[in-house]
Amino acid sequence: MILWIIILVIYFSRKEKWDIKFKKIRKKGKGKALKILFFPQRVGGFIVRAILGRTPFSMVVFFILSSLIVSFWWLVKVSLQSKGLDTATNIIRMISWHNTLGMFFVLFVDYQDYDVEITGALGKAKFLDGKTLDENGFIDKQKGLVLGKINGNIVQRPTHKDGNIGICGGSRTGKTASNLIPTILNWQGKGLVIDIKPELVKKTSHLKKNNFVLSLNEQKAKYNPLAHLKTVRDVLDMSTILFPIDENVKEPYFKQSAQNIFSASAWEFKNKKSFGKLCKWLCSTDIQTIVTTLSDSTNDNTKMLISAVSNIKLEQLGSIMNEIRNTLLVYAVDENLQYVTSGSDFSPESIENNWVYLEITEDTLSVYGGFISLIITQFVRYCSKRQEYQEPPILLALDEFPRLAKMDVLIEGLGTLGSRNVTTMLIFQSLAQIDKKYGKDTTKIIMDNLLYFVVHNATDTSSQEYFSRKAGNKTEIVKNQSRKEGIGTDQNFSYNQQSVPLIRPEEFANLKKPIAFLYQVGIAELDKSFWFENTEMKKLILGD
Repeated sequence: MILWIIILVIYFSRKEKWDIKFKKIRKKGKGKALKILFFPQRVGGFIVRAILGRTPFSMVVFFILSSLIVSFWWLVKVSLQSKGLDTATNIIRMISWHNTLGMFFVLFVDYQDYDVEITGALGKAKFLDGKTLDENGFIDKQKGLVLGKINGNIVQRPTHKDGNIGICGGSRTGKTASNLIPTILNWQGKGLVIDIKPELVKKTSHLKKNNFVLSLNEQKAKYNPLAHLKTVRDVLDMSTILFPIDENVKEPYFKQSAQNIFSASAWEFKNKKSFGKLCKWLCSTDIQTIVTTLSDSTNDNTKMLISAVSNIKLEQLGSIMNEIRNTLLVYAVDENLQYVTSGSDFSPESIENNWVYLEITEDTLSVYGGFISLIITQFVRYCSKRQEYQEPPILLALDEFPRLAKMDVLIEGLGTLGSRNVTTMLIFQSLAQIDKKYGKDTTKIIMDNLLYFVVHNATDTSSQEYFSRKAGNKTEIVKNQSRKEGIGTDQNFSYNQQSVPLIRPEEFANLKKPIAFLYQVGIAELDKSFWFENTEMKKLILGD
């Protein structure tokens, strides 16, 4: 009785999973080898359907048939044992239990399942295994961008392989500890890194022979953006970062005028003032005096840049001045920023032989994000002028990318920097973040230029839908059931293929493992590659 209770529990709780398991056996080509085993199951299935159909009442039939077989076996056994034929008894026992087992399977597996093959015509998406990743050069071949682990092996895009990468995941999902830090340790070149925690400097800078640390938290290296202005385009880059104009703004005049005044001022004083001193001058000087000073300049570019506002009405100048002061006041009064911009210990060209760390706390990111973006933009401009596949490889690792000021130069460079041996790593929490900063059209451009992704999780709808579509579809067998009411309820089953997502959108909200998208290779389910779980990396960082 206990045995039958156990069978009933298994039947109602595990039936569908057993169905799937046996269909997989069939798919792997093992079905033919198991035909002998499942022959009685087919026979039992036929008998059950002939009597009652495929319903829970099949249990009754199973009990009856199995009892008859056991009884038959017992009678034969007694008869044979009376004649001393123990070998024959064992044969009968084997056959009887074989048939009983077969009829037991009818409760769990529809015999028609073995006749349905998945063609893949409606989708062939699947997860890559370790062997495939190894064959494509992603496992311990060359160190580079660390994506995750599989079977204990680090999965990484080699340093000299082309392709930008996006790391998506919410706070505390492991983006820094399992991707960014291991990548800095493994990268076979130089790089510029944004350190927001901050912890990258503490854990990795001592491993880089040549490095500069620019900190907005304490006085370390200096960098004056004005000292590295070479063309008018450079000052225009700065003004659009500091005074961004939203696409939805109906009257951008005051923003545009603020851009013109700052551009003219920066060009005029680029060799005379630091960035911090320029901000202080613009915030403390009467707007009419500023315009007059710039208009009287002997520099043709200064005159050209200020000409758009030289004849502006006084009352309008007041609104423009408010725009300038609201943006630049924080730079004008901040003592640490005055120190940081008082000189230049390094330049964009320094990236050829050095690592550059931009250290900033998360709570000051909204305040100083514009200044950090100025530096990044200047480095991007320099990198875009490198020779084709120039050595060394350069890594631009931009943590919390959407929270920085809008950088059009970077977006423009995503599609071309790869040919200059520059790889960009954009780290963000969601596509919604990028949409808010750049708009949907530009977000699409950004995503199209990221050839690799690691997704730790995605909680917003746009991210979930995007990555689900990117993962692709697989072909799945669906069983349909029809029932004819009457005595001994008869049921018929039909099977068809349908296309279903490899990963449903909602599944990205709570991923058990990160999902990696590998350009022209496929999609893989990986383990997180935490640096503190890797003996070699842990030794490098901690020195043990």
